[in-house]
Order: sequence, then structure tokens, then C-alpha cells
Amino acid sequence: KTEELKLFNKFHEQEKQLYSDVRKRQHEFKKQLNAIYSTHYTCSTYEELVDAQSKYVDWLIKDNKYNDLLLSCKPSVLAGFIYSQLEYAKSIGVQVDYSIFVEDMDSDDREYDYICVFGILFDNAMEALQNFHSGEPRINCVFTFDGLHTKIVMENSSTLIKNEEIGKWFKDTYSTKGRNRGFGLSNVVDIKNKYNADIIVKNIEKEAENWISVQFIID
Repeated sequence: KTEELKLFNKFHEQEKQLYSDVRKRQHEFKKQLNAIYSTHYTCSTYEELVDAQSKYVDWLIKDNKYNDLLLSCKPSVLAGFIYSQLEYAKSIGVQVDYSIFVEDMDSDDREYDYICVFGILFDNAMEALQNFHSGEPRINCVFTFDGLHTKIVMENSSTLIKNEEIGKWFKDTYSTKGRNRGFGLSNVVDIKNKYNADIIVKNIEKEAENWISVQFIID
């Protein structure tokens, strides 16, 4: 419980930072809209105007992408935690696409466990990308919880990994040296057993590239 309290206090601060960043962007939103409306002063053709406004709107959506975390992730501490992970990835040049929809948890234990699962899978994806030098480092993550069903998915661009290698990741004695995988994954297995969850790991193809996908699922 002491460890849980430390974790919650840590991510409560990041939750407050998320709220602060969203409020700051909302304060600037009217100015951004004025900038969009004003593009007709500098564009000479209709096509040029549409192109300029489309690019600016795309940038504006991207710049305000964290707003939906407050709406789609009900446990505020969890929202703060995910925000901290996304900000860290952004700071080192890793592109993260995400889909988050999480209802209120029925217990603090569940929220703590899911933070551990998401964090361990995210850390492993980030670490795996350190030795992957083909194209842009990218992660795709999904986290959904509707009160009954849970899905946490972490995917990252990767070389093709054999099933025999994947099978070693979740063993207590597995070392991450050399392959940069396995950190904390035995803890994910413990949480899997606690909730009778399934773990699915496989190579997948995205945009003609190989990715590795790790799924934690409770049906």
C-alpha cells in the first residue's frame, strides 16, 4: 500500500500538469481561431486558402490532442500517468498514436495494477525502439475499460521476432541485455493471473513494416 500511495501521489502531480496544459491551450484557442479566419488576407486563390486552413487546423488538432484524455479517461490519476508517458516519448522524438477510453475503476487496486501493466508495456516498447533504426520510431497504444472488459495494447515498429524469443520475455530469469525486452514483464504475468487475463504477443504488419504487438485482454 505504501508503494501504491507513492505512485498515486506522483501521478496526481502529473494529472495537475495535464489540467494546466489543457487550460493554457484553451486560453489560446480563440487566438488560433482568429489566425485561421485571417488566412484569407494572405491567400490569393480559393485553393490556396483551403490548403492553408487545412494545414493549420491539422496542426491545431495535433497541438490539442491531450484534451481528450480528460474526457476519455475517467480515473484522473491514470490520465496523469498516461500523459507523463506521452510527454516523455515526445521529448525524445518517438511518435505515439493512442486510443484511450477508460471508465471509473471499481477499486484502487485495479487502477494501480493497470497503471503497472500499461507502464511496463510502454517502457518495453520505448526500450525496444532504442536499437531499432529503420524509419521513424513509432508506438501505437490502446487502453479501453468499460467496467467489465479490458484491453491494453502496445505496438511498436520492430524487426521480425521469432516466437521462441517472445516466449522468453515473460520469464523471471530473462535478461534484457542485448535485446532490450523483458523488463518487468514477469510482473505483467502476475497481474494477468490475478485477473484471469490473456496475453497475446505477435508480429503484425503496418504500412508494409513489421511491428510487434503485445495485448493484455480481459473479456
